Amino acid sequence: MPRNYGKDYWINHISSWKSSGLTQAAYCKKKGLSIGYFSQLVSRNKNNVVVKSELIEIKPISGNRNILLQVSDSYRMIIPDEFSAKTLEQILDILENRS
Repeated sequence: MPRNYGKDYWINHISSWKSSGLTQAAYCKKKGLSIGYFSQLVSRNKNNVVVKSELIEIKPISGNRNILLQVSDSYRMIIPDEFSAKTLEQILDILENRS
């Protein structure tokens, strides 16, 4: 497992892992990385990783007025139909900055 790669290499892996929806262990196994070393890097670089995201329009299924939003294993929210799109955007911004 290549520990001597540069910081950008690892930052890119951490970003890819965060947007993958996989656990750290599953991501490391898939990419051939050491889970122990990767976990250390994740802990040390929490503020240096940028995860790209975008909002998409979701139309509720007929008869169901709620939307279930699940972001990997970290967050799960049931959003009622009348919930403010602006408020949801602010919540997602906060969650992305804390991840």
